Amino acid sequence: MSVPKLRLVYGGGPERSEAARTLASIEEAEPLLQGLLAARFNGEVLFRGQSQARCCLYDGTVAWIRVDDHPEHLGAVMKRELGLSQASLGRAIAHCRDSGLRFGEGLVALGLVQPAELRSCLFRHISDQLWELLTWAGPVTAETSGWLYRYDHAFTFSLAELMVRPTPPSPDARARLEALVQQCRQRLPSLEVACVIEEEEGTLLHPTTGEERATLDLLGLCTAGLHRLVANRVTRHDGEPRCVVADTAGTAIVVTRIPWYRGGLLVLGGRQTLGRLISVANSALER
Repeated sequence: MSVPKLRLVYGGGPERSEAARTLASIEEAEPLLQGLLAARFNGEVLFRGQSQARCCLYDGTVAWIRVDDHPEHLGAVMKRELGLSQASLGRAIAHCRDSGLRFGEGLVALGLVQPAELRSCLFRHISDQLWELLTWAGPVTAETSGWLYRYDHAFTFSLAELMVRPTPPSPDARARLEALVQQCRQRLPSLEVACVIEEEEGTLLHPTTGEERATLDLLGLCTAGLHRLVANRVTRHDGEPRCVVADTAGTAIVVTRIPWYRGGLLVLGGRQTLGRLISVANSALER
């Protein structure tokens, strides 16, 4: 099978740097980026605050964002979203090392992903890091460095599309979601995980566990990805799955669609049998 040659990045070299500026809060980062994008600035914006992040801008678009302590890399996103095996990722890394291609280019060249799939995973990866950056606390410094690198616009994004996030529940819907999770807790107090996530983005809508917010947000991304993976790879034309289950080393997890809240998934997990978790979820959803 012939696979078209793909180059995400071409040409380039350093051009100029400007002195760092201090932002009173991370809220000033968005208008700063908007101004640079409107001016067609080509280069990198380095943010230093509670961590360090680099935003690469090209011809009015965002080419990539990297937050130093972000818990996922692009390969992990592709494993979750596309079901790529570790062996396939390792093969792509070796091919890129030998050929000089970038990771995404190598995946396409080997026929492991389609360009549209690569763009989708890049979007999720970049968007997640942008939103992580925009939650930083305290003052931030921003430093710009211009360069002459060029990027394929098929794989760059507008700031507006990266900023899109699911609409949060209304107060009435949030109260109902909270009651749903509490019903599950009352029936099974030993639950280790009980929360509601948004299906597409994995956004945490309502937690009731004592775990850290970042951990639950990552759980949301994983379970939303699991749900999409089943829908894309298993059910095909049989309709969307109402319930997805997993059982590993004695820990079970059940992801159930909430029929009365569009795009909402109830997630229950713990050291119970799958049958028990499904029963608790179904009972709560029927009320």
